[in-house]
Amino acid sequence: MKSAISFVLVIWTIIAAGCANLHTPITNQDKQKLLEKRFQGYWDARATNLKEAYQYELPYQRYINDFSLYKKLVVKTKKGTKAQIVKIEYPHLNIAIIQRRMIFGKKQSLRKDKWIYVDGQWYHRYYQSVLPPSNMEEAQFQ
Repeated sequence: MKSAISFVLVIWTIIAAGCANLHTPITNQDKQKLLEKRFQGYWDARATNLKEAYQYELPYQRYINDFSLYKKLVVKTKKGTKAQIVKIEYPHLNIAIIQRRMIFGKKQSLRKDKWIYVDGQWYHRYYQSVLPPSNMEEAQFQ
């Protein structure tokens, strides 16, 4: 009986290891291009249509905060503001931290966005704390 259980566990381990290798790495060009496109679409929508920008947010955040609350939490970006990607870091397979430059006229600012890859799509994660940031890293997110 013990040998049968051991055999099943070995087979299950082999199958699980094989499934783990089916994931494509985060450096996949198609995945990165999708992230860049979603980033630009999100920031364009933040300047023109908050309802559209809301659709770029993580599904669980939309579930918790309806659109009327989202409008209160998120500041609409001024029209004419350009968002540029400075650098993308991948701390995890499905997480991207984008350092972005916001340009409005002669003014520029650097901030970071967190994006999460869920079910084949990148979603923005907005900062939603009612408390002030506790450290500099947290303060860099919008």
